Amino acid sequence: MSRQRKNNKITRMDKLTIGALSMLGLVGGWNVIGNMENSTSAKTIDVDEVPTATPPAVRPTLKPWPTIQPLGQTSRLEIKALPTLAAGMLAEGGTDNADQVGGETAVTLDLPALPNAAPMPTLAPLPTLPEYVPPPPPPPSQPSQPSSNNGGGGGNKSTGS
Repeated sequence: MSRQRKNNKITRMDKLTIGALSMLGLVGGWNVIGNMENSTSAKTIDVDEVPTATPPAVRPTLKPWPTIQPLGQTSRLEIKALPTLAAGMLAEGGTDNADQVGGETAVTLDLPALPNAAPMPTLAPLPTLPEYVPPPPPPPSQPSQPSSNNGGGGGNKSTGS
C-alpha cells in the first residue's frame, strides 16, 4: 500500500493573510519600541514643573536699505602714477622722454640683485614647419543622366498568377 502525499498549495487568500499578519507584526513592534522609549523619557521629566507659556513672537523691525552717497558729495581720490619698468627703461635708453610716458617725472624702479635666483635656461629653437599646401579642389561633378533601369524598386510590376 503506497500512500501518496497530498499537494498542499498556498492559495491567494493564504498569501493575503500572511502579508496582513506581517504588516501587523511590523507596526505592532514599532509601536512597542516607541512606547518603551517614551516611558523611559517620561520618568526623567519632573511632574511638578509647570510649563510656561511660549513668549510672544518677536517681529522683525523694518530697516531702510543702505544707500550710496551721491557722486557730488564724494571727495575726489588722488591717484599717483605707479613706478613702472617701461618708464625707467625708456628714460635710460634716451629714445623717449620720461615726461611723455608717465606725465610726471618718472621714478625708476630699482630691483635688488637676487643671488639665489637661477638664470633663465635657453630653450632649443622651434623646428621649422613644412609649408602648408592646400588640398586639391574636388573634381567637377558631371550631370547625371536619367537611367531607364530603376533598380530601386518602387513599382509593383509582378504579373502574378
